[in-house]
Amino acid sequence: MSPPPGWYSDPSGTTARRYWDGMQWTGAVQASPVGTVTGAPAPASGSKLPWIIASIAIVLALAALLTLWGMRPSRQGQPGELGQPGRPAAAAESAQEAFTDKTFAVKVQGAGIPLSEDEAVTEAKTLCRNLEAGEDFVPLVAGIDRRYPALEINDAVSFSRLAIDEYCPGRYPYGPKPR
Repeated sequence: MSPPPGWYSDPSGTTARRYWDGMQWTGAVQASPVGTVTGAPAPASGSKLPWIIASIAIVLALAALLTLWGMRPSRQGQPGELGQPGRPAAAAESAQEAFTDKTFAVKVQGAGIPLSEDEAVTEAKTLCRNLEAGEDFVPLVAGIDRRYPALEINDAVSFSRLAIDEYCPGRYPYGPKPR
């Protein structure tokens, strides 16, 4: 923003005053009266190159800092830290796991399967670990049925399908996923 038009100290350094028309210095010059205050001088019109160079330097410095920030060693496990780029922190993983567990428990209860949230989550994770270890599906489902007398065999099978969907998709033991 430029100062308003008026007489200001000559930017060339003489003791004279020069007229600023609000956009540029004019050729009008007058002697400066002794002891008068001329006000704030308008900026000398000049090249904008120094400002452009300074702006580019600041942007490059910020880019370098951000790059170095992304290359810092992992501090995984500290709440609120992102750790290595592209890898969620332990706190975020824990929150996602809790959300998945809660969602799964709601699905189990919605299907009318009489298991508590803790029982459902523990059994589902155990089932997936055992399937991934190569154990047979039928004895695993029968074991769930035996451990919980309130379950019917159909409940145990339905529970197992829900568990596989949530915790180990793609682990259906007999062909493609049932619809």
